[in-house]
Amino acid sequence: MVFNCLWSSTTFDAAETFAARERHDYRGFRGTLDGFHAGLTDRLGRWLERFPEIEDELGDTITISDLVEDVFFHAYEHFSEKSSGVSMGIWLESLIDPTLKDYLRQGETEYANICYAQNMLEPSRA
Repeated sequence: MVFNCLWSSTTFDAAETFAARERHDYRGFRGTLDGFHAGLTDRLGRWLERFPEIEDELGDTITISDLVEDVFFHAYEHFSEKSSGVSMGIWLESLIDPTLKDYLRQGETEYANICYAQNMLEPSRA
């Protein structure tokens, strides 16, 4: 599969991403990857054409934004497996297909992960 260079202009602090993951800080981890959100949303939207079962659920039980968050959560869970020789954008894109397949296999669990991730992103209520 050939990937275009949309990701090449996206910058992020790899050391901060690693540090946030080491601290078990999803909000911090996710914040370092905000620059990838728009591109990942576009790619995931196109990738959904391969999953009509999920496309049929869009707007009713799930949104593209939810699925994008699930990709980011998969990245958080599997960050230690990322090869240093692979750019972050390409690696995030490689997580789209397995994330959608996981959603098909175990939708309730994936949706729970999405809700957990989204709750972690909300500001603390002190």
